[in-house]
Amino acid sequence: MRIKVAIHDMVGLCRRPWFLAGLFCVYAAVAIPSIALLMPPFQAADEMGHAQRANEISHGELLATRFAGPLSSGGRTDIGLTHLWTVFAGLPFQPGTKVTKSMKKQGAAIAWGVSRPDSFVNTAIYPPLLYIPAAIGQGTGRLLHLSVLHGVVLSRLLDGVVSTGIAALAIGLAGDVAPLLFTLLCLPMSLALFAAVTQDGPMIALSALAAALFARIRLTGAGLAAGSTALALAAMARPALLPFCLLPWILPELSLAVRVVSTVLPIASVLGWTALTGRITLYTPLADQVAAQTHALLLHPHLVPVLVWTTIQNQWLRHFDLFRTFVGVLGWLDTPLPMPYYAATAVMLLLAVLASLPDHQKLDGVVRGLAAAILLLGAIGAVFLLEYLSWSPVGGRVVDGVQGRYFLPIMPFLALVLPRRRLRSLTWMRVALCLYPLLSITITIRAILWRYYPS
Repeated sequence: MRIKVAIHDMVGLCRRPWFLAGLFCVYAAVAIPSIALLMPPFQAADEMGHAQRANEISHGELLATRFAGPLSSGGRTDIGLTHLWTVFAGLPFQPGTKVTKSMKKQGAAIAWGVSRPDSFVNTAIYPPLLYIPAAIGQGTGRLLHLSVLHGVVLSRLLDGVVSTGIAALAIGLAGDVAPLLFTLLCLPMSLALFAAVTQDGPMIALSALAAALFARIRLTGAGLAAGSTALALAAMARPALLPFCLLPWILPELSLAVRVVSTVLPIASVLGWTALTGRITLYTPLADQVAAQTHALLLHPHLVPVLVWTTIQNQWLRHFDLFRTFVGVLGWLDTPLPMPYYAATAVMLLLAVLASLPDHQKLDGVVRGLAAAILLLGAIGAVFLLEYLSWSPVGGRVVDGVQGRYFLPIMPFLALVLPRRRLRSLTWMRVALCLYPLLSITITIRAILWRYYPS
């Protein structure tokens, strides 16, 4: 009898958002230190560039800049990072190459040195705020005379702590849609980005927080301000989120002045930062590429449906690699997880959606729900558009450079378009969702060990 009561009480806890938030913290407390310590330096995608941007900020330089001439942009960074990268540079894209004792010894011996101008084109344009945890980690490492390797690990851990705190707050405030946010934030790719030196972890967590707050619909003034601020910070780092800045216009019971202010401020922040970096930081070849690609699209608008069709075809031929890289293909996309795990995770994501169906309509009326769906599709389309403008051949018929992880900050907003269709029996779904991250974390750690370390 007592066992049945205990089981009943545990199942009841699985329905509570703040229990899910606490459970997420427990899982993150296991996963993030494990990934941060086991993943060799700079093996998360673009982690070297993000570490250089954080290092520049740790020296008090908040803006990167174009160097003399049109070739690149970046800033002053510690040469110790470059030396550490050199030690482990043979690992990316080489699944058969493992970490050796010599690599560990060399990496642990590298000390912080002098700063010099260096190029980090991919990350120079990003705003400084989300790099603060990583910058503090590197600054602390220098202050305590830790090795560069240990400074990078400290930066990863601080990124993880900040990202976990924001994400847990998002889950706790999410109400009915907490299972969806919990499941998205427990994905291997989410946790791996939380445990890397990158702005992506805090950005994904802030996006989830914004989605959670907007999903509450009838916000207080403080709630709307917090949601708009979180969205602004995330969108400055990922401009594809810009369509969600229009969400105040489909929420009920807001005055015109409140709608205008809560919309204009995030949009102005994104456009203002983009204009600033375009003038000071963005290097000329990339600016020329964007201008030429935009001109080509305007001259040939028929390319748009062609691009949509080729994208669908490519996903079929590549076995839906966007979904796999959304769930988790770690490292430099060279550390996949078992194929059955991706299929099981697809089922769990569907269960998370079903378990998050609200008791009441999240947006009053079909028109508002449709508008939220359009904004969601607009953000997804913006990812493809930005990658096409920036990295695809001018006039090309394929969008290059899109990875599934780019959609992690977008999918939490699916919470706003869920229909009112509460299912009666959700007990087993909720228990499964609560326990599934145990499998995810186990498989993730096993994949890292198998990929980077000799058996």
